[in-house]
This record gives sequence, structure tokens and C-alpha cells, in this order.
Amino acid sequence: MEEKPREKEIEKRKPIEIPFEALEFAQEPLGEGGFGKVWKGKYNGSVVAIKQISFFGRSGQDLSKYIQREITIITDNPHPCIVQCFGISIQEDSVYIVTEFIEQGDLAKNLHSGFTLTEMIQLLKDVASAMYHLHEHRT
Repeated sequence: MEEKPREKEIEKRKPIEIPFEALEFAQEPLGEGGFGKVWKGKYNGSVVAIKQISFFGRSGQDLSKYIQREITIITDNPHPCIVQCFGISIQEDSVYIVTEFIEQGDLAKNLHSGFTLTEMIQLLKDVASAMYHLHEHRT
């Protein structure tokens, strides 16, 4: 679990609109959730995560709230333990949120991968720090 620490101060920035054609997707999604799929991909030569949020079969108001909340959380609350958002791409039937790619993957899946006690304590500190930050800066 050794990894270079991210810079402590991360600037607050609004996501840019990314042309869909500028995104490269892996052949298979990394996972799927209630609102869509997450893909590993590339944007401007960098490896990124691309979260596809599908409009199909969803009420516009609920989906709009969900997308706004997702974007607000990751752009208005910069923190070393919260993924950074690079931008969004809008297609006819989906919105794509482009974020930094975390090589270790999904936190929930990794919780059962046999961390040492020291690693687990650090993980808990990082999660607590991010949650405290979000709680203090909620709008």
C-alpha cells in the first residue's frame, strides 16, 4: 500500500466540459453501480476514471440532483483523500464524470485484501479526514 502522498493543498476548481471524442475507454468497465458504469480510460494522455451516468429510465429531477451532488462533492471540496475531478462530458443519453484514476481501485473492494494493522489505521485516518472535511464544508 506504499504510495506517494498527494500534495496537502489542492486547489478548488470547476470542472471543464470535455469533448466526448477526447476520451478513450478501456474495453470493459471496471464496475457498475445504481446510476451507471465506471471505466478506466485516458484523457489528454493521462490515465483517468470515467464514471458514466445514464439518463435511461430515470426521472430528470432525481438524476440532475445526483449529478450535481457528485460534481459538487469532488470539485468544491478539494482534499488529498478525495479524488480530483478533471471535467465532464455530456452525451445524448449519459453524463461522463472524468476523475483521477486510483490504481488501488474501489475502497469497499479493498477492505478485504488483508491490510496490516498499520495500513488499516492509516486508511481509517484518511477516511475520517476526508469525511470530516466533507462534513465541515457541506453546502
